[in-house]
Amino acid sequence: MAMDMIAGRAAPPDLGGGGPPPPPGFDPTAGGPGPGPGDAGPPPPDLAAILGMGGTPTAGTSDSASIVQQMLDLSQSYLQNEQDQEDLLAMQKIATELQQLLTKDQQDAEKMMAGTPTSRGMRKALAGTPAGP
Repeated sequence: MAMDMIAGRAAPPDLGGGGPPPPPGFDPTAGGPGPGPGDAGPPPPDLAAILGMGGTPTAGTSDSASIVQQMLDLSQSYLQNEQDQEDLLAMQKIATELQQLLTKDQQDAEKMMAGTPTSRGMRKALAGTPAGP
């Protein structure tokens, strides 16, 4: 039998062939092998939100531009689902304001990269740094 096991011809353990014991916690009456590497359960909420599977997006909120981008994305979702025309107009106004914020941030970043700092860009850049002695 040892030669059979080496050659890979040993019978499965449920047939009495003396194969390797089942893994700890394995219950043959449970109806399946249990969760495997591809069965990790539902994705984390942040990933689920990104994939459009529900959840609340919370990752990447350390920077104001990413927060505004998330708000803009959520406003687009709202616009797709809302039926009331008055509410749609209000949200379109909000989405336009959010887009303007992102545009200002982008323009300030481009000017600073070109060596022409703006006062708004400098305030934002220095807001996260600790004050000097």
